[in-house]
Amino acid sequence: MMYVRGDYHPQSCEALVQAKSGDRQKSAVGDSFSESIPHRYRDGKDGINYEQLRRDRIRARRKVVQEMLGSLRKLWRS
Repeated sequence: MMYVRGDYHPQSCEALVQAKSGDRQKSAVGDSFSESIPHRYRDGKDGINYEQLRRDRIRARRKVVQEMLGSLRKLWRS
């Protein structure tokens, strides 16, 4: 049985890498999850600090809107 890894060629639907299902490396789900969470979003109980994540998302959205408004002001003045 063949499976497709997540990498695809940008202009086709063909996978860049294919391997047999027996070639997969087994990994613990808990290990990969805890390693994928950045340290700033960990809450000390091996979980996610959703409040910090929410604040950072709001800050990022605010920055994007401010940059867009700044670009529009520059465009309007020229």
